[in-house]
Amino acid sequence: MAAIPLLLSNHPLGPNPYNTQTHPAWNSAYDQCLQLQTSNPQLTIHARCLGYLIIEAIDDASRDYITEEILRCMDDDGKLGDLAKFYVEHIFRMCELASSENFRQFLTACISPSPPEQGKDPCTILSP
Repeated sequence: MAAIPLLLSNHPLGPNPYNTQTHPAWNSAYDQCLQLQTSNPQLTIHARCLGYLIIEAIDDASRDYITEEILRCMDDDGKLGDLAKFYVEHIFRMCELASSENFRQFLTACISPSPPEQGKDPCTILSP
């Protein structure tokens, strides 16, 4: 279980790969992750988790979904941290021992909004 934080702690997010004119939402969400990575040392790994979710999304619909979640938490470091914790605890940890193909299938199912989850705001759900 400690492999995820160790992996992310050694791989800072790179420069924003998204153009503000062609992909403004992706650019803005990734910028949030970059700012959080440098401004709040306690949430560095959380910022990297969210940033890599944007970069490594399996398709544009998945990238749009995580981007929307990040932007809903914009300007609240605590909510962004909670969102990242949610992904680490509910997706990454369950998939640590899974094969790469199983992980991709699981991630596709989890990131795509399903009927029971539509309308739920992860930022609100995770708030104490």
